[in-house]
Amino acid sequence: MMRLVDEAREVRTAAARALSNLSFDRADAYARVSKTADEATLVSVAQAIVGTGMANQAINRLIGNDQRQAYEAFSLLSLLIKAKEVSPLLEGIASNSDTQVRLALVRLMNTVGGVRHLSEMREITRCADAPAEVRDAVEAIAVRATNREV
Repeated sequence: MMRLVDEAREVRTAAARALSNLSFDRADAYARVSKTADEATLVSVAQAIVGTGMANQAINRLIGNDQRQAYEAFSLLSLLIKAKEVSPLLEGIASNSDTQVRLALVRLMNTVGGVRHLSEMREITRCADAPAEVRDAVEAIAVRATNREV
């Protein structure tokens, strides 16, 4: 785990790839890191995940038929949200070719991050060529958040 917080980007990237290639329950490992790591470690791990391209791979596996891979993707992306390293998820909401993936990312960001990233999601769906279903999902979250404040 210490290599994931190494100062050298190449070392962090190699450590993240090695972690990914080990045969153990990676979803459980990502969940454990999310729950137990201090903030600096969590951010370093998240940056390594993004740097290796694992985040983009997870986005594409989020709604797959393989439940193990989908749960692993959920765990990995949840870790990114907790670390506030959400740029790959926001990019997925803005431009993924699969509307169902976009909707899954919106739901995941809301479930794990709450309304913390709502303004960013609203901005993306206004500016990007987002499908109506995605815009509607983000606006529904905004309405629910507003109703809770009242």
